Amino acid sequence: MNIIAAEFEAAIRENRGLALNYQPILNVSTQRIDSAEALLRWHHHELGLVSPVRIIPLAEQAGLMNKLGDWVLNEVCRQHKEIPDCALSINASPLQLDQEGFADNVAMTLEHARCNGGKIEIEITENHQLNNTIRVRKNIRQLRERGITVALDDFGSGHAGIHYLYQYEFDKVKMDKSLIAQLGTNKKNDLLVESLIRVLHQMNISVTAEGVESEVQLRTLEKFQCDRIQGFIISCPIEASRLATFIQAYRR
Repeated sequence: MNIIAAEFEAAIRENRGLALNYQPILNVSTQRIDSAEALLRWHHHELGLVSPVRIIPLAEQAGLMNKLGDWVLNEVCRQHKEIPDCALSINASPLQLDQEGFADNVAMTLEHARCNGGKIEIEITENHQLNNTIRVRKNIRQLRERGITVALDDFGSGHAGIHYLYQYEFDKVKMDKSLIAQLGTNKKNDLLVESLIRVLHQMNISVTAEGVESEVQLRTLEKFQCDRIQGFIISCPIEASRLATFIQAYRR
């Protein structure tokens, strides 16, 4: 384990320098913020603010994903008590989903923290291929049976292909920003996104659009009956201490 990885392990163990920011998500039908995605930050004494783009590969290479996942889940449960009506989502690697007992560990953590599982969402990230194994299917099934929402993140990019939709059962799909960037300016792109939303709804899957930055994108997604909007047009990621106030004050 290199020096940076050792320092990161110490940060997890000592609960030092790690923090969660939250990006609010707009419910299109109610025009209110009803959920937020937890985003990990690490304040390193020399490197400064380290983003998840660097943290996650580091944790995977050093075998720290389980410890990191436990820290994030416990922190989300603690902070959720301040905003009990807002669903909070955390990212889970396909490597975590392919481990025996992952769903049980999540359920036990929620029970110990007295946290409402119906307000916790697990987003499966696309940094690795999601292996079609018995363990993965079992973990997803058990999470959903316990009322925990399971979402496929970054849909439309990388490994998060359409074949996942018939291999696994998801409650929600988060469309990648690469599908959103040209909305309202490219007819082919509009047709593709509108068709995907329609098909996902027919499969009883809720749709969140990520990376929404412009009014044109927002209005186009509303016209296509997208369920939720996430992006800078709603809010950048904010500190946990500001989330409750932001939710109460938000108006469009």
